[in-house]
Amino acid sequence: METPHFNYVGDSILGNRAHLGAGVICANLRLARDEVVMRLPEGKVRTGLRKVGAFVGDGAEAGCNSVLQPGTVLGRRAAVVSMPFSGYLKADTIALPESKFRTLPR
Repeated sequence: METPHFNYVGDSILGNRAHLGAGVICANLRLARDEVVMRLPEGKVRTGLRKVGAFVGDGAEAGCNSVLQPGTVLGRRAAVVSMPFSGYLKADTIALPESKFRTLPR
């Protein structure tokens, strides 16, 4: 039996052989509901739009339960390990969450 991945890909562009793990969300609307501004290596780029999803390059991947914030760009073969991510990730790189854990007494 196969089960669906249940992803949300709002107003996004996925490249050839891009892969989204189970539960990935490509958010397309900022909480403030204002214009989406993309952060690129050249600087900030105003889109003039309230709804813009992610741009996922050829062969790029987002791990299970990742959240790609509005206007996120993943370059070719870039990968995001299960975490929230925004901004620009250049080609052939991997974004990893910080592995700092905090313990609290019960």
